[in-house]
Formats: sequence, structure tokens, C-alpha cells
Amino acid sequence: MRNYLCNKRGWVIIVESVIAVIILFSLFFLTLSRQSYGDADAKSYLYDSANLLIEKVQKNDSARNFVLQNVTSEVNAYLSSEIERMKIKINATACISRINQECFVNVSSEEVYAAEYVIASDSSHYSPKKIRIFVWKE
Repeated sequence: MRNYLCNKRGWVIIVESVIAVIILFSLFFLTLSRQSYGDADAKSYLYDSANLLIEKVQKNDSARNFVLQNVTSEVNAYLSSEIERMKIKINATACISRINQECFVNVSSEEVYAAEYVIASDSSHYSPKKIRIFVWKE
């Protein structure tokens, strides 16, 4: 009977050790997965912010007219006011060009996200313009 109790105690120690190792590995992988999701969330946040800002420009009549008149400074001022109003921590700049022209912006950030939209006309004349909004972290 005494031998049986000693053998049972050995198995209990082995099972406890295995459970402890499983718990440690679970915590390690959980921590590792949260780090990678954090980067994906930041990228998704910037991408969604760029699309939200381009949507606000296309729905606002004064911003649309600034795009059609090729007044980038006014569009950038509108973007800044929207960013402050939404209380998001990003920087944004706009580039307005003809549809077939390229647009270059000098940004010192490593990750820059962009959204573009073509605004075709207003009630007085047809002069399509393409607006690109570039977004990056502060």
C-alpha cells in the first residue's frame, strides 16, 4: 500500500509540471499574438482614417469646390479642421491633380497611407480633378 501512494504522488507531480508548462506556453503565445495585432490595428486605423477623410471631402460642397479650383491649401486646412474635430492623432495632406497626372508629396514618415477620389464637375463647368489624401502617424 505504501508503494502505491509513492507512485501516485509521482504521477501527480508530473501532471502538475505538464500543466505549468502548458500555462507558461499559453501566456507566451498570447503575449506574442497581441503584439502582432497591435501593428495590424495601427495600419488599419491609418487606412480607415484616410478613407474617412476622402469621404468627408467628397461630401462637403466647399471642399469639393476647392478641389475643382485646385486650391490645395484650403483643402489641407479643411483636413486639419476635420482631424481636430474627430480628435484623431494623425497628419494628413492633400494633393490635387488632373486625372492622368502623378502626385508627389514629401513626407518623412516610413508608413504613409493614401486614398484617392475623382471629383468630376460642378454645376458651372466640367474639369475633373483627382484628389489624393496622404495620412501618417504624428
